[in-house]
Amino acid sequence: MTNVDGAQTAATVQRRTRSRAALLRAAQDLIASGSADLSVKAISEIAEVSPQTLYNQFPDRDALLAEAKASALSDFETYMLERGRSVTAPLEQFALNLRLFGRAPDTHPRFAAVIANSPLWVLVGQTGYSPSFAAFTQSLIDSGLLAPDDVELALISTAASLEHIIVARMHDQSIPESRVDDLVYRNLLDFGIRRAKARRLADLPLPPWPLAVADKPGRGRQG
Repeated sequence: MTNVDGAQTAATVQRRTRSRAALLRAAQDLIASGSADLSVKAISEIAEVSPQTLYNQFPDRDALLAEAKASALSDFETYMLERGRSVTAPLEQFALNLRLFGRAPDTHPRFAAVIANSPLWVLVGQTGYSPSFAAFTQSLIDSGLLAPDDVELALISTAASLEHIIVARMHDQSIPESRVDDLVYRNLLDFGIRRAKARRLADLPLPPWPLAVADKPGRGRQG
């Protein structure tokens, strides 16, 4: 391969990467806005690419929407990982993840809007709450740290309650963060954690905001 061929190949890869990122961002923006028009035409226009480019990148529109939601969740999970890096106790990590999810309208309003307009889709879907969270939860169950009467019911109940508090806090900024922690307390009870321990886990000080994460709070409250 000549230098010219190599440069052209690199330019093509970069162009495809930019197009894919633009399509994912456009799809996320439309979902977050609550738009009823999630058509190929609408997404392509916002991404400033042709409809054919969408089909070059994804099998169809539904595949794009699925990846857009999964990508939004993955980005938020990266934030949770960074913020919880100093937390080593497994149950504290588990509770922290739930508490940070409930605070998404404060820290990641765009992600919260995607959740609000994708009821239970992002949080549950076919793989559980999320692939990484489901695996983490199962590891805690296997080790005996969590003992829910019904794992699937506990996961779905937690997802539904977190979605509810996220939507509520997006529409009413006067709802305090303590409401999130009270909700997480009840979720922890569903996973078989005793009341005193669940209360302590739900009320622990939150770790500081991770400097490595570029996304900044959208409502001026970091928790």
